[in-house]
Amino acid sequence: MLRSVLATSLWDMPIHPALVHFPIAFLFTASVVIVARHATGRVALERYIAPLLVTGVITLPVVMLAGLRDAGWLDLFRDADAGQPLIWHALVSTGAAASATSHVAVRVRFEGKPNRIVDLSLAATTAWLLVATGLLAGEMVYS
Repeated sequence: MLRSVLATSLWDMPIHPALVHFPIAFLFTASVVIVARHATGRVALERYIAPLLVTGVITLPVVMLAGLRDAGWLDLFRDADAGQPLIWHALVSTGAAASATSHVAVRVRFEGKPNRIVDLSLAATTAWLLVATGLLAGEMVYS
């Protein structure tokens, strides 16, 4: 077995599973900090939000490209079946990326002080879409 592992090229190995945890950690932590900031009123928490959100959004394209690469690039969609968890994983993760990117745009537009409801809504949407993406990934790996 060790011989077959050593004979495998690193390029042939999946990259997405190793990288995906970084944007998830940044974006989910940002969502938790946003909720804590608004729940407690501690303005000092603001200094953590932008770096977490921006780093999460910047790392997303790399992870998404790695996922496409691991899935065979756009061959993934050629024989797409709506019942496949992989298709839903790709769609829901794209929604999470759009939500997180929108959140960064809103925070930039309002100079880091968006409306409380908008801030919490975008944080919750991103967090739940990340959870759904992870559940779909688990469905693919463990079923």
